[in-house]
Amino acid sequence: MAGAESTVAIGACRLGGAARWVGVVGDDELGRLIAMRLRAEGVLTGGIAVAADAPTSLILKERRTAATTRVSFYRRHCAGALLSPEHVRDAAVLHVTGITPALSPASGRARSSSSSAPKERSPSRNPGRGGRRGR
Repeated sequence: MAGAESTVAIGACRLGGAARWVGVVGDDELGRLIAMRLRAEGVLTGGIAVAADAPTSLILKERRTAATTRVSFYRRHCAGALLSPEHVRDAAVLHVTGITPALSPASGRARSSSSSAPKERSPSRNPGRGGRRGR
């Protein structure tokens, strides 16, 4: 099982904190495996929605040689793309990667509509970039 959101939630729990995983999985073995693994790590799973008509996303990483790896993504029409603003409405803190909001317009809106989304953005000074303004 992989995914930055899962990794962060599991890490928070292993460090003694609390985390709730919010997302949409398919009504399939992969979806059940994700929920089971998260629960086993102490992650709260009440935020998992199950989609009966969409499969759980799958990423396969194949080590072809010591120097060559092939990664195959199976995310088209997946359950994760069904994430919507309603799923994350009550999040106090929300951690998402760049992939999740890109899966669909609804999942993009979910990121920007959460209660933890920045309400106002202002440029910040980035000393590592010669003092230029960053985003």
